[in-house]
Parts: sequence; structure tokens; C-alpha cells
Amino acid sequence: SHLCAGKCDCLENRSCIFNAEDIETHRHQCSQNCSMKCQLCDRICVNPNHFHSKENPSEPHLCGREHDCKAECSQTGHCEVLNTTSNDDTSNQISMQESRKLTCTKKI
Repeated sequence: SHLCAGKCDCLENRSCIFNAEDIETHRHQCSQNCSMKCQLCDRICVNPNHFHSKENPSEPHLCGREHDCKAECSQTGHCEVLNTTSNDDTSNQISMQESRKLTCTKKI
């Protein structure tokens, strides 16, 4: 018994993990679970289907852990108002307000 010489159907640069005798009964794959990186961090995707992204291209690679959302806050209104004061050339004080959106605080 020896390993299949085929390359993984998902990651072509990796070798198949199955025995050559089983070539008729399996797809070439380099691991049992998905081996791609999570789309939100550097951990490995936890999907038990090695081919999930080939079978459903819109399905994301996720590690199963909670992540901070990196998007800008989508709530209406202002997240933060900054007040700044400066002097002009005539020594008059000028006050300005600047509003901005912050990063989302939700967990994914």
C-alpha cells in the first residue's frame, strides 16, 4: 500500500492523503477538514468538508472563534464629536466641531 500520487483537488500544490488503492473511491484531498485560513484571522477554517468552498464558492472560510467587526459603524448619527479650539491671526478664539464614525463594536 502506498499513497496516491495525485494532487489535492482544492490545493493543487499539496499531495493527496489517501492510499493509491482507494483511487476509485475518493477525491484527491490533502486533509480531511478544510485547510484554508480563516477569512478574518490566521487560524485554519473549521469546516469539516474539505471541498466546501469548491462546492459553494460563496461559503466563507471561518475558524469558529469570535472576531471583532472591522467595518465602519453603520448606525445613523455620529459616533464621536471632536471639539477643537485654535486662535486666528487676530487672537480670536475659533471653536470647531468634527464628527466621525468609529469602527463597529459588534462581534462576528
